[in-house]
Amino acid sequence: MILGIALGFGAATSNSIAYLLSRSFLSKHNKGYFHLLAFSHTILGLISICLVPLFFTENMPKISEYATSLASAALLYFGAQASLFMTLRKTEPSRVAPLLGSKIIILALISIIFLDKHFVPAQWLAIFFSFSAAIILSGAGSRIPLSSFFFVMLTCLGYSLSDLNIANLIGNFEAAGFSLVRACMFSTVLCYIVCGFLSVIILILLPDKQISMFKDVLPFAVFWYAAMFFLFGCFGTIGIMYGNIIQSTRGIISVIIAAVISTIIGFQHLEKKVTKMVLLRRIAAAVLMTSAIALFQVNQKPEKQNKSEAPRAARLTSTPQICDK
Repeated sequence: MILGIALGFGAATSNSIAYLLSRSFLSKHNKGYFHLLAFSHTILGLISICLVPLFFTENMPKISEYATSLASAALLYFGAQASLFMTLRKTEPSRVAPLLGSKIIILALISIIFLDKHFVPAQWLAIFFSFSAAIILSGAGSRIPLSSFFFVMLTCLGYSLSDLNIANLIGNFEAAGFSLVRACMFSTVLCYIVCGFLSVIILILLPDKQISMFKDVLPFAVFWYAAMFFLFGCFGTIGIMYGNIIQSTRGIISVIIAAVISTIIGFQHLEKKVTKMVLLRRIAAAVLMTSAIALFQVNQKPEKQNKSEAPRAARLTSTPQICDK
């Protein structure tokens, strides 16, 4: 249990640092969010290709069985990442990270409209907490630009739809005999390979690219991928539900790291220095968002299933994520 919690906090911390490093790249290369996307995911794709042999077994499912889910998950994630980087170009990571928790609102709407799901009162309360946290955060300091808020919501939508597709992808590998964590990790590796190929195409088309950008983006790529491995190690130790709750503390961690680098270290080009009152409001909003995610996850009810349906139920109720991101 202690190891799982430590891995979860490792994932949350790595995510928070990655957000800052992405903003550092964007500050150095003005308006370079497509450069950040392409260069970073080319690196992540290369790393993923090297990891593929670790997952191959004799009972691999046919590519035709999971190609649609893989393509959908990767493309939706890739679009969400592009939207996230566009947000980080204008808004501090300490304000973006907690807002990403608004994904539970979007997942709830998708579940109600398309999956015919129903929520208990505690989950509706969690959705209200999430919405309230977003309102508090938007007013904690200078107003978040409307375009940034739009791109955050677009990011959450992309991540949510990607989650639903990767859940099906994971189910294909579970059915082939993979453990849940192995299936999650292999699904992640495959998604980053697809994103890597897309990134190479974008790199070819991008103007003003420089080979030195690989060096500038490498720290972000390393921390981002480290967050994924910490996260799935956490899933394997304490389960996906509680792992996601712990990982959602990235909002709180991001606010704290922001206060440290802006006040003590002085990197105000990454995070603006704020008053104590604004800092307290941001921490309160981040805590409220984390509480909302915990309340929503804990009150999830597993769907009824028979043995042959077990993998499908696990996919739908656990909502695995390639990057939560």
